[in-house]
Amino acid sequence: DKDYDEAIIFELEKNSEQEYTISMSLNEESTSVSEATELMSITVNEENENKGTIKFEMNIEDQGSIALNINYNVDYNANIEERDVSNSIDANSLTEEDAMEIMENIQKNEILYSIIQLMVVNSNSYSLDTTI
Repeated sequence: DKDYDEAIIFELEKNSEQEYTISMSLNEESTSVSEATELMSITVNEENENKGTIKFEMNIEDQGSIALNINYNVDYNANIEERDVSNSIDANSLTEEDAMEIMENIQKNEILYSIIQLMVVNSNSYSLDTTI
């Protein structure tokens, strides 16, 4: 067994009355917080209680970064249009061949595959010292 010295930092910063940022940083080499690399951040800007923007940024090692900007406008008690789901299938009825085809298609999309790999790698559990 090898012990790991790492620092995982979660920060919540209120930028203004309407805006705040949540970020996650990681230092895989030591517990030094100052040398940690930011992995992802979420910035929420609330224009009012129903409307705003969310910016999600993720850094993928050796691949670059991804930014997703979401504008939201909540309409309470709105009528929701019914969707035609007659052509859908139950995930439990997928065959192994179906699952392999889905996986092959995911692997063809380099960015999506990198995000999934990053999530899998970071979700593995092992012994580490955590600084929050």
